[in-house]
Amino acid sequence: STNILHRMRDLAVQGSNASVSTADLASINKEVTALKTELDRIGDTTTFGDQKLLDGTFTSKSFLVGAKAGENITVTIADMSSLTVDSTFANQAGASAAIAKIDTAIGVVDTARADLGAVQNRFQHTISNLANIQENVSASRSRIRDTDFATETASMTRNQILQQAGTSI
Repeated sequence: STNILHRMRDLAVQGSNASVSTADLASINKEVTALKTELDRIGDTTTFGDQKLLDGTFTSKSFLVGAKAGENITVTIADMSSLTVDSTFANQAGASAAIAKIDTAIGVVDTARADLGAVQNRFQHTISNLANIQENVSASRSRIRDTDFATETASMTRNQILQQAGTSI
């Protein structure tokens, strides 16, 4: 989406230039129309499993990240299917007016990317923390087993000594 919007912005800048002919503007308009269609298609069809991600319906989804209730990370993805870049590139004024709209759309996508990056970092830190907890629990369990084994071995040795002493007497 970001690459498409940047290409659309480049075309808008080209189209707002006075040296561009009417035929050039028509070609620019065709490409921009195709890019808008692709941008809408990406927003409407990007899914994970059966869940659409970029059409505005992926809001307040909670992921349990701990062993207890309430240990959740909530994720919301902004609506990317309705980025407003509806300007005509049929003339220089339309192309020039589109630059601001495209810049706003780029800002929306950048904000969504930043939000998703922050959530991804939270997930990565949570995974690291849970792996550390798992390692510590495993080490503790091993120490407890080792302690129980040492205690039982000492008890068995004591009992054997007492038995041998009783036999000797």
